[in-house]
Amino acid sequence: MDLLVVAQLITGVATLVVALVLIWQMFLQRKTLEIAHKDADLTMSFLSVNTKSIQKNWWWENSSNDLINRMDKGIKYLDEKEIRLLQNHIDNMNLILHAEYRLGKFDRSPYFFKRQFRQNLMLDLKASRDLINNLLDPTNPIVETGYSEMMKEVIEEIEDKKNKLDKKL
Repeated sequence: MDLLVVAQLITGVATLVVALVLIWQMFLQRKTLEIAHKDADLTMSFLSVNTKSIQKNWWWENSSNDLINRMDKGIKYLDEKEIRLLQNHIDNMNLILHAEYRLGKFDRSPYFFKRQFRQNLMLDLKASRDLINNLLDPTNPIVETGYSEMMKEVIEEIEDKKNKLDKKL
Protein backbone atom coordinates (compact mmCIF):
# COMPACT_ATOMS: atom_id res chain seq x y z
CA MET A 1 0.00 0.00 0.00
CA ASP A 2 1.14 3.38 -0.89
CA LEU A 3 1.86 5.86 1.94
CA LEU A 4 -0.61 8.36 0.45
CA VAL A 5 -3.45 5.80 0.52
CA VAL A 6 -2.68 4.93 4.15
CA ALA A 7 -2.68 8.62 5.08
CA GLN A 8 -6.04 9.14 3.35
CA LEU A 9 -7.46 6.08 5.09
CA ILE A 10 -6.31 7.33 8.50
CA THR A 11 -7.72 10.80 7.73
CA GLY A 12 -11.06 9.27 6.68
CA VAL A 13 -11.31 7.17 9.86
CA ALA A 14 -10.40 10.17 12.01
CA THR A 15 -13.07 12.27 10.26
CA LEU A 16 -15.63 9.52 10.87
CA VAL A 17 -14.70 9.32 14.56
CA VAL A 18 -15.00 13.11 14.93
CA ALA A 19 -18.41 13.06 13.18
CA LEU A 20 -19.64 10.28 15.49
CA VAL A 21 -18.45 12.19 18.57
CA LEU A 22 -20.25 15.33 17.34
CA ILE A 23 -23.47 13.36 16.71
CA TRP A 24 -23.23 11.90 20.22
CA GLN A 25 -22.73 15.38 21.71
CA MET A 26 -25.76 16.66 19.80
CA PHE A 27 -27.83 13.76 21.16
CA LEU A 28 -26.73 14.57 24.73
CA GLN A 29 -27.42 18.28 24.19
CA ARG A 30 -30.92 17.50 22.91
CA LYS A 31 -31.64 15.41 26.00
CA THR A 32 -30.36 18.21 28.23
CA LEU A 33 -32.55 20.75 26.44
CA GLU A 34 -35.61 18.51 26.80
CA ILE A 35 -35.00 18.26 30.54
CA ALA A 36 -34.47 22.03 30.81
CA HIS A 37 -37.71 22.63 28.86
CA LYS A 38 -39.66 20.36 31.20
CA ASP A 39 -38.16 22.14 34.21
CA ALA A 40 -39.07 25.54 32.76
CA ASP A 41 -42.59 24.32 32.01
CA LEU A 42 -43.03 23.07 35.57
CA THR A 43 -41.66 26.33 36.96
CA MET A 44 -44.00 28.37 34.76
CA SER A 45 -46.99 26.25 35.83
CA PHE A 46 -46.13 26.61 39.51
CA LEU A 47 -45.57 30.36 39.23
CA SER A 48 -48.81 30.80 37.32
CA VAL A 49 -50.88 28.93 39.91
CA ASN A 50 -49.12 30.72 42.76
CA THR A 51 -49.57 34.15 41.19
CA LYS A 52 -53.26 33.49 40.50
CA SER A 53 -53.71 32.43 44.11
CA ILE A 54 -51.97 35.54 45.44
CA GLN A 55 -53.99 37.77 43.10
CA LYS A 56 -57.29 36.16 44.13
CA ASN A 57 -56.43 36.59 47.82
CA TRP A 58 -55.51 40.22 47.18
CA TRP A 59 -58.82 40.78 45.41
CA TRP A 60 -60.94 39.26 48.16
CA GLU A 61 -59.07 41.17 50.86
CA ASN A 62 -59.70 44.47 49.03
CA SER A 63 -63.28 43.96 47.87
CA SER A 64 -66.65 43.58 49.59
CA ASN A 65 -70.05 42.03 48.98
CA ASP A 66 -71.41 45.51 48.33
CA LEU A 67 -68.77 46.07 45.64
CA ILE A 68 -69.57 42.72 44.00
CA ASN A 69 -73.29 43.58 43.95
CA ARG A 70 -72.59 46.94 42.32
CA MET A 71 -70.18 45.32 39.85
CA ASP A 72 -73.06 43.12 38.72
CA LYS A 73 -74.93 46.30 37.70
CA GLY A 74 -72.03 47.82 35.74
CA ILE A 75 -69.02 50.07 35.94
CA LYS A 76 -71.08 53.24 36.33
CA TYR A 77 -72.03 52.04 39.84
CA LEU A 78 -68.39 52.06 41.00
CA ASP A 79 -66.35 54.96 42.30
CA GLU A 80 -62.89 55.78 40.90
CA LYS A 81 -61.01 53.79 43.55
CA GLU A 82 -63.16 50.70 42.95
CA ILE A 83 -62.69 50.99 39.20
CA ARG A 84 -58.91 51.11 39.70
CA LEU A 85 -59.09 48.13 42.07
CA LEU A 86 -61.05 46.12 39.52
CA GLN A 87 -58.81 47.26 36.65
CA ASN A 88 -55.72 46.20 38.59
CA HIS A 89 -57.20 42.76 39.24
CA ILE A 90 -58.29 42.28 35.63
CA ASP A 91 -54.93 43.47 34.25
CA ASN A 92 -52.97 41.13 36.53
CA MET A 93 -55.12 38.10 35.79
CA ASN A 94 -55.19 38.88 32.10
CA LEU A 95 -51.38 39.08 31.99
CA ILE A 96 -51.11 35.64 33.57
CA LEU A 97 -53.75 34.07 31.32
CA HIS A 98 -52.35 35.66 28.18
CA ALA A 99 -48.84 34.43 29.03
CA GLU A 100 -50.22 30.91 29.51
CA TYR A 101 -52.03 31.13 26.18
CA ARG A 102 -49.01 32.56 24.33
CA LEU A 103 -46.81 29.76 25.70
CA GLY A 104 -49.31 27.12 24.56
CA LYS A 105 -50.29 25.97 28.05
CA PHE A 106 -53.02 23.33 28.09
CA ASP A 107 -52.71 23.20 24.29
CA ARG A 108 -54.62 26.50 24.24
CA SER A 109 -57.73 24.58 25.22
CA PRO A 110 -60.85 26.71 24.68
CA TYR A 111 -62.52 24.91 27.60
CA PHE A 112 -59.69 25.79 29.98
CA PHE A 113 -59.30 29.41 28.90
CA LYS A 114 -63.01 30.17 28.72
CA ARG A 115 -63.40 28.79 32.24
CA GLN A 116 -60.46 30.90 33.41
CA PHE A 117 -61.95 34.02 31.81
CA ARG A 118 -65.21 33.47 33.65
CA GLN A 119 -63.59 32.74 37.00
CA ASN A 120 -60.44 34.83 37.17
CA LEU A 121 -61.60 37.82 35.14
CA MET A 122 -65.06 37.66 36.77
CA LEU A 123 -66.78 38.11 33.43
CA ASP A 124 -70.15 37.20 34.92
CA LEU A 125 -70.10 40.68 36.45
CA LYS A 126 -71.07 43.56 34.14
CA ALA A 127 -68.37 45.93 35.40
CA SER A 128 -65.69 43.36 34.51
CA ARG A 129 -67.09 42.99 31.00
CA ASP A 130 -67.21 46.77 30.67
CA LEU A 131 -63.49 47.02 31.48
CA ILE A 132 -62.36 43.96 29.55
CA ASN A 133 -63.84 45.25 26.31
CA ASN A 134 -61.02 47.81 26.23
CA LEU A 135 -58.50 44.95 26.06
CA LEU A 136 -60.22 43.44 23.02
CA ASP A 137 -59.27 46.21 20.62
CA PRO A 138 -58.58 44.39 17.32
CA THR A 139 -55.71 46.76 16.55
CA ASN A 140 -53.88 45.77 19.75
CA PRO A 141 -50.78 43.90 18.49
CA ILE A 142 -50.01 42.43 21.90
CA VAL A 143 -53.15 40.29 22.24
CA GLU A 144 -53.26 37.25 19.98
CA THR A 145 -56.37 36.87 17.84
CA GLY A 146 -57.33 33.42 19.15
CA TYR A 147 -57.13 34.64 22.73
CA SER A 148 -59.28 37.71 22.17
CA GLU A 149 -61.77 35.73 20.06
CA MET A 150 -62.25 33.22 22.90
CA MET A 151 -62.78 36.06 25.36
CA LYS A 152 -65.33 37.69 23.03
CA GLU A 153 -67.18 34.37 22.78
CA VAL A 154 -67.39 34.12 26.57
CA ILE A 155 -68.68 37.69 26.85
CA GLU A 156 -71.30 37.03 24.15
CA GLU A 157 -72.40 33.78 25.84
CA ILE A 158 -72.78 35.52 29.19
CA GLU A 159 -74.64 38.50 27.74
CA ASP A 160 -76.95 36.24 25.70
CA LYS A 161 -77.73 34.20 28.80
CA LYS A 162 -78.40 37.35 30.86
CA ASN A 163 -80.62 38.79 28.08
CA LYS A 164 -82.66 35.57 27.97
CA LEU A 165 -83.08 35.65 31.75
CA ASP A 166 -84.16 39.32 31.61
CA LYS A 167 -86.77 38.50 28.94
CA LYS A 168 -88.20 35.70 31.11
CA LEU A 169 -88.57 38.10 34.02
